[in-house]
Amino acid sequence: MSNIDNEKDYSDLSSVLNFAFEQMLKGIYTTLPGIVVSYDEETKRGIVQPAIQLQKTDGTLVDRPPIANVPFAHPSGGGFVLHLPVKKGDAVLCMFSARGLSKFKLNYQISKPDEGFFDIKDAVAIPGFGSLAITPATSDGVSMQSEDGSNAVYVEDGHIRLKTPAKVQVDCTNAEVNCTDTVINGDVLIDGSLTWTGNATGAGGGPARFSSGIEATNGEITHNGKNIGDTHTHSGVQTGPSNTGTSE
Repeated sequence: MSNIDNEKDYSDLSSVLNFAFEQMLKGIYTTLPGIVVSYDEETKRGIVQPAIQLQKTDGTLVDRPPIANVPFAHPSGGGFVLHLPVKKGDAVLCMFSARGLSKFKLNYQISKPDEGFFDIKDAVAIPGFGSLAITPATSDGVSMQSEDGSNAVYVEDGHIRLKTPAKVQVDCTNAEVNCTDTVINGDVLIDGSLTWTGNATGAGGGPARFSSGIEATNGEITHNGKNIGDTHTHSGVQTGPSNTGTSE
């Protein structure tokens, strides 16, 4: 089947029917790559330019007209969604409905069929088709990442990793992490209260500083193995009205 419909004489009925059938198939749309012309974050719809041109009978190429009001399919279910920040120029895969979508797109509920079959106006765009710029953050697991892999959250066998060259900001009322070991390479800023139920152990290049003091409601406070809390004592002194010296 040729893209170019050269003018020629058809000597038998079979050739005529084959030609007619080819022309009919060219009006049936199934899938086409497209380029995003514009995208509305609120409605999750946009304008898509089909990326495969039309070839006329004389061999000349023309762009197909842009498709308006195209819904974009973001993976979702059960009240959760993986949202992609679609931008102008992104490549998408357009799929075309077997029946018209105009009534269905009003409220995304069961609806009467529209006229037409596999029409170009009844497209649904799937983001992420055709990108060659992706550098995988990992080859041994699944990742959610930037194209160059510099920012990523990925899962490997036995590991969940967060990779970023910039600051990590978590905005939430309550954050809970359930895991055996958590390793953070870089600075951590907590703009709020921190509560832990296990041990806190630190080792590094500098002292721990607390601008508002330290309060221990239970247990003891020790320094270099010496108790400096309520039961702290100094040896070699006698009871009297004066204060003791500093601890050695």
